[in-house]
Amino acid sequence: MALCAVITSDARADSASTGYDIRILMGKSHPFAARPADRWDRTQPIQPAVQQAPRPAYAPPPSRPASRPAVQPVSAPAAQPEPAMPGRSATGPLWPGGTERGARASSRGNPLGGIVAEISVGALMHDEGPFSNSKEDGFDGHIEVRFASPRFLDIIWSPEPHIGANINSEGDTSQVFAGLSYEWNLWKGLFAGFSVGGAYHDGETDSHAADKKDLGCHLLFRESITLGWQLTEHHKIAAIFDHISNAKICDFNEGLENVGVRYSYRF
Repeated sequence: MALCAVITSDARADSASTGYDIRILMGKSHPFAARPADRWDRTQPIQPAVQQAPRPAYAPPPSRPASRPAVQPVSAPAAQPEPAMPGRSATGPLWPGGTERGARASSRGNPLGGIVAEISVGALMHDEGPFSNSKEDGFDGHIEVRFASPRFLDIIWSPEPHIGANINSEGDTSQVFAGLSYEWNLWKGLFAGFSVGGAYHDGETDSHAADKKDLGCHLLFRESITLGWQLTEHHKIAAIFDHISNAKICDFNEGLENVGVRYSYRF
């Protein structure tokens, strides 16, 4: 037992004198502390270099073509009213070359003052016709004025009202008359007309004279027909036949007829 103690004591003494002292190691500098600063520290992970896209060189913006002035749409010229032409009206052509077949008289022209549509003058052979005996003599001066058709007559195809007179040159029966007139184009400038109304005359009613008509009563029915040609927009000429009688309402009814030509001016 004493021997073991001696050996242990010597071993501790030798260890104390010859062993490695950690304090000496801690007091020394790290062997890699003095390496150059520009050398890589391979203990750190290598970070990839961030590459930036090269900055493009300055390029001027592309030149723009010179702006063109805005193109303004070309509007069609305003429709101009058709100039007045012979043989034409608001509803179409009226005389040679016309196609207004069946047109009424009231559909044409521009009435004077919006009232007077047409004026006619003519010369008639007195008491000449196929439906009565000829007793009286002379010629009749004929005049007739037509008026624009009022709206309330549309229901009967818009005839034009008229007034007129036949004045005998020999002092035989003269008359004043009034009624309604129709007129139609037949072909190009050719037209036909018809009127119906009444007449008042200054002749005999029941004289039984050989050279006078016994017309039965003074207020009679009157009808007329015309057939003519439209010369221009305003001028026309026509043959006319008219008849007055009482349709056997009165005691005597010889009737009176005239035939002739007349010129008309259409406003």
